[in-house]
Amino acid sequence: MSERLKKYKSYYPVEYDYVNQLPEGWSLLPNIAIFEERIERGFENEELLSVTIGKGVIKQTELTKKDSSTLDKSKYLLVHPGDLVYSMRFRQGASGYSSYKGIVSPACTVLKPRRNIIINQKFFHYLFRTEFYKNYVERFSYGIADGQIPLRYSDFKRMYSIVPPIEEQDKIVKYLDNRIYSVNKIMKLGQFLIGKTFKDAGLLQEYKHRLVTDAVTGIIDVSHFSFANLKVDFPEEEFVEEDISNEE
Repeated sequence: MSERLKKYKSYYPVEYDYVNQLPEGWSLLPNIAIFEERIERGFENEELLSVTIGKGVIKQTELTKKDSSTLDKSKYLLVHPGDLVYSMRFRQGASGYSSYKGIVSPACTVLKPRRNIIINQKFFHYLFRTEFYKNYVERFSYGIADGQIPLRYSDFKRMYSIVPPIEEQDKIVKYLDNRIYSVNKIMKLGQFLIGKTFKDAGLLQEYKHRLVTDAVTGIIDVSHFSFANLKVDFPEEEFVEEDISNEE
């Protein structure tokens, strides 16, 4: 984790809410140009999924708490592998990429890429879960539903997201998957050997958050990084940032 990452060769100024410059070739696009809402109901026999703050989209069976979903799931929304999903806790971090086909609460919003754009959905998994994007979400969320302040798709589509060229998205995702996997392993090892007194856990969490933010905003250029000796195809359960906390 001691690699030295450089900046991109050139940037151009951007006057927007959460970013003031981007690497040449990167774009800032309205979400309506990137995503459309998937609304498919009537698949109540599909596996139940949950959108968590800690791990993003997971199977409901992975949660330790009791299933609080309704018996009638006819209005639950279908999720396809590769979709992005967010719940009413989006501003707290409850969003993510789904590796599974299943259904989620109708209080969630399911997103799929528009047909005229090629993206790596995992890039947006990382982008949406940054602190700056969660703060951005909060400014577009309003109203009260089940004690939460939801972000409606009609407002989500008015927001803007950073969109690097697809080749850059792929490299960033590959890099972050590797780095986060490594940091998580170090944290687990430290907690196993030292226990709750493992003092570096907070610093490692901060390192992860900073790394993701710098990568998805183009502050660092990971395109030159060599993956020759790195493991890339991790088990799906390792594609996480933190432990499970609150869900939908």
